[in-house]
Amino acid sequence: MRLLAATLMALLLTAWPVGAQGQDAPLPEEMLASLELNQDVTADDPLVFEFAERLDTLEMHCAEDRATLAGLVASVNRELASHDVQHSVRYAAAGLEAASEDLPPQSNCTDLATSYASTVLNSVG
Repeated sequence: MRLLAATLMALLLTAWPVGAQGQDAPLPEEMLASLELNQDVTADDPLVFEFAERLDTLEMHCAEDRATLAGLVASVNRELASHDVQHSVRYAAAGLEAASEDLPPQSNCTDLATSYASTVLNSVG
């Protein structure tokens, strides 16, 4: 479990470098949509709106900021893929969103992401 947490944190730090939210940097929801489609997206892409809604829900429960939450979603997706579990970025976002619904406001969702990835990996054996 500690190794998975360390791996997720390392992936998070490489997926969303400090200072990446500059003037020309994409919004977190645009980054997730681009990862999902494996191409650049425009701000008016319907998938951007879908990820924005998911991040809105996560923000209601999580202490982390929007950019960090997007990084957690991307990290979960990469962690699953590194174990040959092929789920979409949408799947990771929806899973974290659902897992966060029972949390009180300002919860630690970094731990939630680690737990969620571990649960998915254990369920596929």
